[in-house]
Amino acid sequence: MRPVFADENINLLELATEIVRECFTAARRLKMYEPEHPMVASVVERPFFLFKKWFRLRQTLVLAQTGNSVSVSGLPLQPVVFTSNFSRAMGESRVANFIFYDTLSPTELALFLSHLFGLNARKVPIKGYLEQKKVLSIEIDSPAAKLVLETENLLSSAYRQDYSYRYMAKTVLKNRPELLAAFVTGAISRQREMLERWGIEFRTKVLEEALFAVLEEMNDAMVLTLLDTTLPADFTQPEEVAAKQQSFRFLVNAALKVRDKEKFLGHLKSHLDSKGVPRPFYESALDVSSRMKLEITSELENLGQRILEGTGAEELNRYADLFVKCLKLRRPEVVGHNLNSLAEALVSPTAEARQGAYMVARKVLEPTAATEPEQFLIFLRRLVGFVVDQKESLEFAETLLLISELCIEKKFYQPLGEMLGLLAGRLELEEPGKPLGSLLIRKVLDNLNRMEIVQKLIAEFDTEERGKAVWVRQILTAIGSLEVAQVLSEKMSAPSRFVRQNVLKILSNLGNNALVVAATLLADPSNYRRRADGTLEDESWYRLRNAVHILGNLRKDSAVPVLEMPASDSDFRLRKEVVKALEKIPGRRGLPLLKKLSLDSSEEIRRMAFVAMADAAGEEDLDFLFSRFDPISPDAIPVTYAMSCIGGSRARDFLIGLLDPTSQLGRRLIDQTGGQTMPVKIAILKGLARIGDERSTIKIREVADSLSRTQKLLLTSNPLSDTAKILISKIQK
Repeated sequence: MRPVFADENINLLELATEIVRECFTAARRLKMYEPEHPMVASVVERPFFLFKKWFRLRQTLVLAQTGNSVSVSGLPLQPVVFTSNFSRAMGESRVANFIFYDTLSPTELALFLSHLFGLNARKVPIKGYLEQKKVLSIEIDSPAAKLVLETENLLSSAYRQDYSYRYMAKTVLKNRPELLAAFVTGAISRQREMLERWGIEFRTKVLEEALFAVLEEMNDAMVLTLLDTTLPADFTQPEEVAAKQQSFRFLVNAALKVRDKEKFLGHLKSHLDSKGVPRPFYESALDVSSRMKLEITSELENLGQRILEGTGAEELNRYADLFVKCLKLRRPEVVGHNLNSLAEALVSPTAEARQGAYMVARKVLEPTAATEPEQFLIFLRRLVGFVVDQKESLEFAETLLLISELCIEKKFYQPLGEMLGLLAGRLELEEPGKPLGSLLIRKVLDNLNRMEIVQKLIAEFDTEERGKAVWVRQILTAIGSLEVAQVLSEKMSAPSRFVRQNVLKILSNLGNNALVVAATLLADPSNYRRRADGTLEDESWYRLRNAVHILGNLRKDSAVPVLEMPASDSDFRLRKEVVKALEKIPGRRGLPLLKKLSLDSSEEIRRMAFVAMADAAGEEDLDFLFSRFDPISPDAIPVTYAMSCIGGSRARDFLIGLLDPTSQLGRRLIDQTGGQTMPVKIAILKGLARIGDERSTIKIREVADSLSRTQKLLLTSNPLSDTAKILISKIQK
């Protein structure tokens, strides 16, 4: 009779053990899949079902103490190893209906809970928690709990002993390898006296269950070492082979039940082959499915080696068929090994090997990209490495073309994007005198530079899938032709902001081709359609603004003459974008246009132009800035900023002169603490602090000392402001 929980006949400890086993199994299988893979849901379905069953039963979990012993549902308590996640989940749950026949102290209760939840391996301060909560005992007198407890008292002692023996057997087998090996080889009867000294009643079923638990905790290398004890010393002796074969079969099948089957089969074959074990001996221990998997792997390995040497069409077809079957077995290491052989064959010095590899590639690359994308990516990187090492051939070039067309057709944009990105990077680094790599790369890129392919790629932006858009951008950037830039320019005024942003990102990396497209757009009068008030219509505005934006992102001097036309446009917004673009272009090439824009009728554009000049202007441009300074002008502050960024003695002397009450400009700044020139004075102080030489520091201190108490309070009322920091630091000195 089993323990009863409410209306269900369920054994709590068996359920807990099953949860642990399923969790470990799921954890191993989940390593094979990405988080979004459809198989993930089915892998975790079983553990989640058991968890739900556990938490449904927790409301009627009955614990009892009689004397010094504690039992759960009538079973003697034994440590059960749970996963850390399950332990944490149980610790956070609120288990109700606990019954104790005697009062448990916090120490005893903490010890009990640590065993129950498997926390003995990972210490959790349950005792401190219980003491903090002042828990002396938990006792709920409910009819349902009493009924459960009365039913549990009727349990037979035989089942309780079975669990104790199983746990003790697991402990013995785990800690005494000689007993484990003896049991597996059928010599366990010789160890019966030792087992009895441990207090274990020998039962084959109990020990088998313990063996599975022990094998689950062993890694593959440990299991294979244990397996060596079951191998005959001489395979030519039929009697010895027959005596060992049963033990070997039992251990192999036991190991396959508790670990990743496909992975272990590969390790098993490699290990036994290295030991010289005949294939019929170990294949006899496997079921039909496992033997088929080993057969496919073995034949694939043999044929893969022969491809490097060149082989007939019949064997090539067989190899391709086996390769596709291997993909279904989910053996990434085998797939990766064979892809590596295929890549080597494509650049083999033997023409037959190259042609055979190309024929196989035509058949296996599409299913490989769909089934093993990670191995497919590694294969592509290896091919790009051959381009770097100048290992190229006609078949190799045809394979790259095949891959690029396959990826476009099946929309495998990530591997194609990575491959083209690496090839384009290689093209930029190509050394003179080594044309082979350049010609091959250009051939691949030119093959993709077809209108139907370019339009298909650009149409992917309409789906607004961000993950896909990253790789489509990389593909189009790698192609980088004038045709790509022209087709993209048609999307610059698309209604979708997502599409416009991606188009701009690509065009900003297309260099001279983007410059040609932008210049064409800005020179076309049909793009300047206006409303009645003179401003550009929305479509024209988006198109022209994006063209100016691209010119700025190119950061080329050649973009400056193209910007002169929009810099004179009547639409304030377009002139503003020109200033932003000029600010991105390094060097002095854009200074004449910035000076022109600093005379604009818009105050905002003038301010932006002066700020932009600060990065490119030099001391030869100070006279222009001096002429533009007027204390009561809105331009005074940005002009002061530009002068202080240029720095030097001339800029410093001019700023100090502005604070001199005897100078013409200085007199206009006297006694204007509350007036409109006060921000200009603050800008001058900031400018001197930015120059930071000795004379500037002395002048700031003089100004600080000359301030009245009221002025100091006004200027330093916000201690976080830049002006306050400057003045306070100088006053304190």
